[in-house]
Amino acid sequence: MDTPELVLMILAAAGAVAIFLYLRHRHVERLRARLHSSVEMSGPIQQALDIITKPEVTEAAAVGGVTFVELAWQITLADPSAWEHISSAGALSGAEPLVHTSGLLDSLTQTEALQVFTDMLDNPAADVVAGAAVEGMVDGAASSADAILDASNTGVVFSVPVVTAAFAAYRAWRRSQNGTDPKRNLEFAAVEVVTRAGGGMTGAKAGGVVGTLIAPGVGTIIGTVTGAIAGTLGGAALGEQVKQHHIERSRREFRAALDDLGEHYLTDEARFSKLTGLLAEQEKLAIENVAQTRRRFTNAAVPFRVIWPDEKFVLMQETLKLAELKLAELKQGTADAVTRLQYMRAAGKHHELGAMLWHSQPLIERLNPEPDLLNRLQTSSVRLAYEEAQL
Repeated sequence: MDTPELVLMILAAAGAVAIFLYLRHRHVERLRARLHSSVEMSGPIQQALDIITKPEVTEAAAVGGVTFVELAWQITLADPSAWEHISSAGALSGAEPLVHTSGLLDSLTQTEALQVFTDMLDNPAADVVAGAAVEGMVDGAASSADAILDASNTGVVFSVPVVTAAFAAYRAWRRSQNGTDPKRNLEFAAVEVVTRAGGGMTGAKAGGVVGTLIAPGVGTIIGTVTGAIAGTLGGAALGEQVKQHHIERSRREFRAALDDLGEHYLTDEARFSKLTGLLAEQEKLAIENVAQTRRRFTNAAVPFRVIWPDEKFVLMQETLKLAELKLAELKQGTADAVTRLQYMRAAGKHHELGAMLWHSQPLIERLNPEPDLLNRLQTSSVRLAYEEAQL
């Protein structure tokens, strides 16, 4: 073999090895990047995971699980052989009556779990949850919990309130990390336990009755578990509405104070004139400031600066242009504001004016409202901010 051919073969082999090493390096890097990168999930999958991982959904699923365990335990205690009939094809299709159907229904009717649901419907705690008496909710929750304990006798159905209480404790802990007042936090937890436990147990009772009417046995189990889950979710929605009571009350107080502030300056001729006069004073002050800026620019406009402007002269020129532009906007804004004030006065837009004035603190300071009204505004505003922070 000639030397040139040998050299070419060596170079070709070296090139092939180099290309291989390069491709291998790229392949390994892609694998490493894929290994260390996060898995991107599609929209529907991510939305499904967000729903599943919500504490409310987890709580409802847990309630459904313990309801199934309790009902299964009650059925086993009443008639262990009932499971054979429940799982048989005849029980599912209804082709032939269950051998122990009457005994099973009688035993279900007498079980402590269903008796608790009956007692809960007759218990005054239901009125406490449905009503709007939130101030006594902590005491009402304690008495409701005692009623649940007394009704359960052996405590077999106590797991449903225990599950809701555990999740309520978790939410209370989360709120405490955000600075929620301990007393308000306890009240919210009590509302959650009463509404969710009551809703879950009542829903289980109603679902069990409906399921039994449709398909005794299997329908009883499915209806009870489904009703417990639906009742827990419904109770959660009701509880959240009850918890909004303090915020709604604070909002009404703050809105009433804003209405009074707007009425204060729209219905009284002297105060209305004072308000429009302040707008005119602001425009007059802006005109004077622009005039001063123009005089300073004129004094600085010496011939050599006009011929060859320096940085300071250009800056003053741009400042004057910006001031004149802002003045034109202020004049238009003042005219629009006066027109809007006249419209508010004619239409009785007290709340809109009150909100506009309250969000312009320099204007409020110059208007100097009555001390009682100003104190009401400040107190209701602070209380509303406090209540919003509690949730």
